[in-house]
Amino acid sequence: FFSYAWSEPLTCSANFDRDPALKEMKFDIGYGEETFEAYIQPDVSTFYQEEPGSRTAVAPHFVALAGKFVNMSPDNLRLYWDPDNGRPGSIIAYNTPFQATGTATFPTHKFYFTPMDSNEVV
Repeated sequence: FFSYAWSEPLTCSANFDRDPALKEMKFDIGYGEETFEAYIQPDVSTFYQEEPGSRTAVAPHFVALAGKFVNMSPDNLRLYWDPDNGRPGSIIAYNTPFQATGTATFPTHKFYFTPMDSNEVV
């Protein structure tokens, strides 16, 4: 058992100030004027603490996304990535019943589950 005595108050370096990119937006759909806060992306230069307009935003070439796969069966399953070239798939994960697994992927990738005791695609 350890006991600690602090001579100074504990502090946190996190900044919880309101994001300056949040802008109040107004709308009226027939029930009176309402407001909400929307994130308006600032000039990319401000992310580098530079003068606005000194940089140009570039769209990334990387089109990956996160894939989530859930074993909704009562059986243990293997998750495979399918290379879609006639070759066997690569094991990504072993999923217990109702377990979720995630991986980075691309829009054209294919995946499949098999039981632990066979290669039958389910």
